[in-house]
Amino acid sequence: MLVPAALAILAWQTSVLAACYLAQVTAYFGVTSWLMDGTATDLAVSTVLSWSLAIAAGALMSAALPVRHHAARQEGSHPTWPHVTVVGALQFIQAYLVLTQQSGYSAQINLGRLNPTGLLGILSAAAPVLTLTLLFACLVTRRHERLAIGLTVLQAGILTASGLRGASVVFMLAVLVGSLIVVPADSPWRRRRRMALVGLSTLVLVATMFTLAAVVKSEAAEAAGLSSSGTQLVETDTVVETVARRLDLSSYLDTGLRFRGNDAALDAVALSNQVVVAIPRALWPDKPEGDYGQRVAAIFYGSTSGKTSSTITTVGDTALNLGWGLPLAGLLLGLVLCRLEGRVRQRATTGALVTTAVLAYRVVGQESPVVIIGANALRDFLVVICIWLACDAVAKRSSRSRSQSNHSLKM
Repeated sequence: MLVPAALAILAWQTSVLAACYLAQVTAYFGVTSWLMDGTATDLAVSTVLSWSLAIAAGALMSAALPVRHHAARQEGSHPTWPHVTVVGALQFIQAYLVLTQQSGYSAQINLGRLNPTGLLGILSAAAPVLTLTLLFACLVTRRHERLAIGLTVLQAGILTASGLRGASVVFMLAVLVGSLIVVPADSPWRRRRRMALVGLSTLVLVATMFTLAAVVKSEAAEAAGLSSSGTQLVETDTVVETVARRLDLSSYLDTGLRFRGNDAALDAVALSNQVVVAIPRALWPDKPEGDYGQRVAAIFYGSTSGKTSSTITTVGDTALNLGWGLPLAGLLLGLVLCRLEGRVRQRATTGALVTTAVLAYRVVGQESPVVIIGANALRDFLVVICIWLACDAVAKRSSRSRSQSNHSLKM
């Protein structure tokens, strides 16, 4: 717990993303285990420490490399009504899928997948990242800020209604992380009083949404006859224990490391299989059925339902696939996070804002394997950048038409 925390503090001046990642390691593998009086194996402890040290070393190494500086901070397109309208449309699609039980926890236990396949599923998955992009663009340009904040809260509410307790938490943390990166130093949002108010409000919002999502999950599980300790409601006298149990990942890492010599387990998490899972079905209609989380649940935890998923954590998956190459992977991860963040801070272009939204959203959480995180990040980036540029084109065309109309009236 102490070493990743110290490394997070050390990396803070170099990279917010790397510091955030290390702070999560502290929480997920250290603080939660301590609160639950858990005892991690020596192998799990050494694995987490190696991973943390490598990420911090990568971030510090990146800071020591030369960076090409730009004369002026460049900004991307200003958010306009086409951007706001499209964000609202994607949120509507996601809300519709959640309320009709085609997405979220109900879909997972009834259909065996979190999101539907096809265009609707892709747009629904991209809605949080597009919302983050709009928020960051509004904070940078100081336009439509209140509207963007309202849409951000609405997006968090939709994620809460999905019944996935961690979804809204991840989203709100991504809001904070991304804002720390893109908001200019002279912005009113950098004032200490406002930052403290935003942090406190976010904490209250996260706690409320976690509790409400637990209610949705419990009702869905009870309706499907799958009620268990993992779907019970959060009660006042057990809230700390419940949250700690939900966030604790040390036991999952222990389970994953116990299977490091099992051929069936290694095949289930093999990088080649992860690449297949990451390919969109729209590009490969006949892609074999198979979900990484379902395979892990079946092989590592003995699940037989076929409609649930589990994890061996990001670091656990990396350890099983790379073995002694784990520190190298951590070093590369810290290096990449720091370099990308440095570029974003210098140039607040459209591409930089989308990159920030993707990184902030995907760097929160330690459950998915690196390959799938990277594939989802690439998919989100391509979808969101295309949508944003299309909105730019519509906005420019509309502005040109208004200008010509005004010119004609003056004539």
